[in-house]
Amino acid sequence: MKLSLIWNGLNAAAEEEQVRELLRLGSREGTSTILLTAEEARLLLAARRRSLAAYGRVELDIRPLKQLLRAFGGSPYLEKNSPGSTLPELLELFYYARNETEDRLSDDRLLELLRHWYDGVCQGSIELLRDRVELYAGKLRLELARREAEGEE
Repeated sequence: MKLSLIWNGLNAAAEEEQVRELLRLGSREGTSTILLTAEEARLLLAARRRSLAAYGRVELDIRPLKQLLRAFGGSPYLEKNSPGSTLPELLELFYYARNETEDRLSDDRLLELLRHWYDGVCQGSIELLRDRVELYAGKLRLELARREAEGEE
């Protein structure tokens, strides 16, 4: 059995505390974080577990998820009080981008780029955002290969 499946399964036992943590995050005054219901938080945590398992990743906490909620909180393409199915898709795309960029970018930088593209050239389209990530990741890998060939890395 894969380590990511074991770890993320154990982590699922702490889900109620994570739900409360996500609800507290949205209740802070003056924050642009997306407000979630308890059910939306549970669905988002389930999407997180699926994405982590799909990409063979292990996370020790939900900090990246909280960062994503903060990063996209002011987006004109997301309803702050009704995020719907877009957040799980953005979360899955975040983990996809982490894999495709070989973890060369910090979470903050990656989320900054995703938000910039999502609100800008992608105009809220997840499909266009995925295309943008693929293009960026391809260029990044080519640059890394070039540096490695030149002995720079």
